[in-house]
Amino acid sequence: IDPNRFGAGFEGRLGEYLKTMRSLPGNVKVAGDPEKQYEDDAERNGVILHGPVAATLKALAERFGVEAPRELQDVDSSKSKKSLYAK
Repeated sequence: IDPNRFGAGFEGRLGEYLKTMRSLPGNVKVAGDPEKQYEDDAERNGVILHGPVAATLKALAERFGVEAPRELQDVDSSKSKKSLYAK
């Protein structure tokens, strides 16, 4: 989307609107704020993997003879979905 199609100065007006919304009392978030927070947290701390996803990643590493990351060492790979390994 080309912001200029919304009229001259649209980006500035939108920026002011977002600044106003974020300065309201309480924990006001605008579209994209939670995603940006999650992205920043993932950059600092890594991504969150749900148990079945972690188990599947470890099982794939075992299947292909690749060393799993140390963070997956305690994950039970038998909890992965077996249908992914149909031959």
